[in-house]
Amino acid sequence: MSRTWRPHIESALCLNFRKLLADGLLKVGQKTSGTLDWSIKGEPWPFASAGFAADLEEYSGELTLNYTVKHEGNNQAKQVQCRINLSSIPLHFGGRRWYMHCPLTHRRAVKLYKFARTDKFVSRVALNIAPTYSIQRCSGLDRIIERRWALRERMGDDVSDLFGPPYRPRGMRHQVFDAYAARDRKLENEEEAIARRRFGISDLHSAFRREPCARANDFDASRTSVPARIALRKAKRALHRLVCGGRRRSDGKPCQALSVPGKQRCKWHGGCSTGPKSKEGKARAAANLPWARARRTDE
Repeated sequence: MSRTWRPHIESALCLNFRKLLADGLLKVGQKTSGTLDWSIKGEPWPFASAGFAADLEEYSGELTLNYTVKHEGNNQAKQVQCRINLSSIPLHFGGRRWYMHCPLTHRRAVKLYKFARTDKFVSRVALNIAPTYSIQRCSGLDRIIERRWALRERMGDDVSDLFGPPYRPRGMRHQVFDAYAARDRKLENEEEAIARRRFGISDLHSAFRREPCARANDFDASRTSVPARIALRKAKRALHRLVCGGRRRSDGKPCQALSVPGKQRCKWHGGCSTGPKSKEGKARAAANLPWARARRTDE
């Protein structure tokens, strides 16, 4: 493996043994078989699958996975059979706790991962370069923004953006919402403090919403480093972009993507479209409207 490759744990296929037991796919003292599917949240179809056959005895067992692997740069598919040994230990208050054994290190683990450059499901410590979580690779302003979006997702708020307070979903208790809102205000204060040090902006949200040009021109980029100037260029580009708000076709909820610079809609909801310019083109567009077609049918 290359020393420059450092995988994300979120990018790997996770095999959780306790979840398999809870879902009833594996049963102690029985032989079971079927198909395991991995899917993305919100997507109806799985993006990966594997056939399994398990034989769990009273104290030990074996799990066999059969799937196809296709690495980057290689068009040929490879059939892989991964055998995983199972064992259990007794608990003080009754029952047993089950573990899987990594095929490479033979260490006990509850979760095994299938990374892009590995053929089998292995534990995290089996790789020469230890994988990390994606949150460990972002710091400063990016980490705070990720936390604020995660806070809204935990609340079930899919309406508000980061430029305003969160929206209380229907049915949520006010006491619980106040705790979420207080946490969001604390993160917002930390976000503004970092923006003040990085961009020389006293109020991040007012600079992005009300006075973009004056605040951006007051910043002296010639005295900063190259990463700070790149970040300032991105901030200036985002000053004139708003949240789209167009209704998504899939679920009917407002779009949270940023609009095309100078427009009010994103590139997916008409921000890149200029429409017809000539009188003939405008007439053809008007004739294709539903109400215009209905009026021609009535006539």
